[in-house]
Amino acid sequence: EDRIERITGVRFPDIEIIEYNEGKRGFTGDYSDRLIVEFEELPSEKVYQTLDSLIESGKTGWRKNEDAYVFSATWGNGMPAPKGESEDEDRSFSISFKKGSKKATINSGMW
Repeated sequence: EDRIERITGVRFPDIEIIEYNEGKRGFTGDYSDRLIVEFEELPSEKVYQTLDSLIESGKTGWRKNEDAYVFSATWGNGMPAPKGESEDEDRSFSISFKKGSKKATINSGMW
């Protein structure tokens, strides 16, 4: 949860991994894993207000499509890393979920 908050800038309720799909590993170490997670409780209205505020600022990796929230970031290879992440690693991270849902999808990988 702390790493998700550092990368996305938003604190979510605690999560539990309910499904883990390990992606293929390339010979250079590249991979892309997908996790289905469940929030222990529905995100509060304050979480959605924070997300909407970040999106409105235009200075974030967050976007909204109808009732779906999506965050994505890629760093390394000259692109700045989120706070607490290494710029020496070529990484990608995304999280998506619909408002009112307890489930979210996380994609995490190295490129």
